[in-house]
Amino acid sequence: MKKRKIVLSFIISFILVNNSFANDMKSLDTVTVTAQKMEENIQDVPVSLTVFDEFAIEDRNIKSVKDIAQYTPNFTIFNPGDWGTVAPSIRGLYSDVAMTSSTVSMYIDGVPTQSTMGYDAVLEDIERIEVLKGPQGTLYGKNAEAGAINIITKKPNNETKGKIGLEFGSDNKKAYTFNASGAIIKDKFYVGVSGKLYEKDGYMTNKYLNTDHNNRKSKYGKVNLRYTPTDNLDISFISSKHKRDDGALSVNKATAQNLKEVNNDVSDFAKLESTAHSLKIDYNFGQYNLSSVTAYKKDHDLRFADYDYSTVKSYHSLMDVTYENLSQEVKLNSQTDTLTWLAGIYADKSESKGGTTVDSIYPSMRARGNQNTTEDSSLGLFSHANYKINDKLSILGGLRYDIDEKSLTDKKTNTKLDMSYSEISPKLAFN
Repeated sequence: MKKRKIVLSFIISFILVNNSFANDMKSLDTVTVTAQKMEENIQDVPVSLTVFDEFAIEDRNIKSVKDIAQYTPNFTIFNPGDWGTVAPSIRGLYSDVAMTSSTVSMYIDGVPTQSTMGYDAVLEDIERIEVLKGPQGTLYGKNAEAGAINIITKKPNNETKGKIGLEFGSDNKKAYTFNASGAIIKDKFYVGVSGKLYEKDGYMTNKYLNTDHNNRKSKYGKVNLRYTPTDNLDISFISSKHKRDDGALSVNKATAQNLKEVNNDVSDFAKLESTAHSLKIDYNFGQYNLSSVTAYKKDHDLRFADYDYSTVKSYHSLMDVTYENLSQEVKLNSQTDTLTWLAGIYADKSESKGGTTVDSIYPSMRARGNQNTTEDSSLGLFSHANYKINDKLSILGGLRYDIDEKSLTDKKTNTKLDMSYSEISPKLAFN
């Protein structure tokens, strides 16, 4: 009898706990994402997806792309030497940082980052971060073999608000952040601004020059202008600039006994300047939505390293590379109870110029310098549809056609190479 009472009590407790859990589940808010280039409930997106809303971003103190990787399974950031150029990896697939081309496309307010240069961006006043895992070529095209990252800035509105942040830490670390937004003309014109100042002493010293070796400094600012002349039209212009000085490469000779000291005859430096602009226009008419994103991004990477780690000028390397990208995307989408579809066109043009110059007392070492110019033009046509067969089953399909033209000019050998590619990327999924 006693055993029956125990079993009965356990069953009743189990039922009560499950009912309570079910009630809590029903009260969860709907999470809206734009992983498939349109607003959808995250539960309806058949993609391996990690999402951070503004509360998760603040709770986890996510301030850069490197911070995202710490809280995202199967996502890693390789940062050799702790400099601004990084190599993102999802599920173990990545491109070497020296190749500059990334396997994980990142879009900040529609501005594409497809290079390892300027990838470790500052994240301030962010509404949502979406990390898509697995090939995303059908919707995102090139440089999305491993995945894609969407980062969306908060939209300023009629509410006037602001925030100031102060952060202090070891090695004389200091970080100052701020953001503010509100309406200039109620219900029509809004503005948002944000910024960050950061500095930190390095942990290495140059004993030969008696100077600090790898101090860090950075400045960041962003302006967000939004105009809503009618209920159906939403226009946003976002402009940002990031200047960072990462000091010297945080490595030493493999045989060094003291990893906090070097004896270089010159001071190393690594300076990266990134500028980004995006103009987004959304127009809604009935059940259709027309969207246009015009984006421009420029990265200038200037760095000098004494790779011989000695007082002899045997291998001094100066890298000076500038990368520019101009892109345009236009898409039309519609959503009904049974069918969701999207069609669009994407075009971009990019140029990378510069290279590495090696200075040395040995003539054979100086000959390793190079100066290249790479130009890339691409055009992509894409479509995507999700048909709901019944309450439990839906089928999703997509198709993309890309044309990519590349040219490489090698000034050292006075040669030019031209290549063109075309590819069809299909997708089929059941949910």
